[in-house]
Amino acid sequence: MINFDKIKRIGLGFGFGGAFSKESKYNLNHKNTLKFFCRSKLGNFIDTSISYGDGDSEKIIGSLQNNIKQKNFISTKVTAENLRFDKFVNSTLKSLKNLNIKAIDLIQPHWPNYDVKNDEIIKAFNYLKKNKKVRFFGLSNYDLKDIKYFKKKLKGSFKFIQDEFSIRDRNLENKIKFCEKNNIKIICYSPFGSGEIAFSNKENEILNSLMKKYRRSRYSIMLNYLASKSKNMILIPHTKKISHLKDNLNSLKFKLKPTDIKKLDVYFKPNYIYLKLKQVVYFNKKYKKITNLKDAMNNKGELHPSPKILSTKLKEGHKLKLIKLKKINNEFHIKEGRLRYWAHVIAYGWNKKIKMMIA
Repeated sequence: MINFDKIKRIGLGFGFGGAFSKESKYNLNHKNTLKFFCRSKLGNFIDTSISYGDGDSEKIIGSLQNNIKQKNFISTKVTAENLRFDKFVNSTLKSLKNLNIKAIDLIQPHWPNYDVKNDEIIKAFNYLKKNKKVRFFGLSNYDLKDIKYFKKKLKGSFKFIQDEFSIRDRNLENKIKFCEKNNIKIICYSPFGSGEIAFSNKENEILNSLMKKYRRSRYSIMLNYLASKSKNMILIPHTKKISHLKDNLNSLKFKLKPTDIKKLDVYFKPNYIYLKLKQVVYFNKKYKKITNLKDAMNNKGELHPSPKILSTKLKEGHKLKLIKLKKINNEFHIKEGRLRYWAHVIAYGWNKKIKMMIA
């Protein structure tokens, strides 16, 4: 069993597929990469969720020998639709069975569900901890307002937050100060932006010069840069290639100079845009849960929380993860954040101009 202060800063993210992660298929490459990670002793944090591959990712981790699992810190999550007391407990017990361990090191709600009171989630965690089924509590993709509430209630049991963090998406930086002050570790997923980051000629020129200077890959440079933002960071890039994993695990064996960190700060900025909601193309033939405002109001997709409930939280001052857009033929299409999009439309109407991000 790994102590909190012995967790290493490069881990393995065992989930992929984004909104369609439940449909993800795991193969022999994933298994071999996991085994290499455990043998390497350079990392000891494994992140998964019961939703990844509909439980398959947990089962692969569960197939490891017990002595190997005891040398790693294992984190999993409860999906938004399962945050009520009984469902939270049952989901965690199912994860325990999948992982084939006696206690989960870290359990987290995967996404907020404001149909469920925070105190009900706290009650479920306390029940599980009392029965020695879990060790620590964390929050994945939650607003700072909620993070402060859970920390106040759970005190020393609340030790982690998880959020996306990459050279393009740095919104979690507004949570770093609070986490450092309260000794909360920050688990950073998609540090390479799901592998889809496009760089300008100038950005490529800078990366190439740093690669030559430090004799490291661009991925090592990016991980090192992100880690420089806080000693509390745990970076969990996903990969199924051992060569990439080796590169990731060795990415903190050098130190970027302050001048180079400053250069990356200046030239690698998130691509924000302010648009009216009606200017965004929301229709996607692959996404059939909600295709219009009426569907959203009636929560046709049975989303958790419902777009209507999430819209009330917006009005109460909650800060939601930014909607991500993809530019196609001079139009801006939703790439990530459809639930958040409809919550904004319900809260403010079609003509509201909001801050979004071009992925």
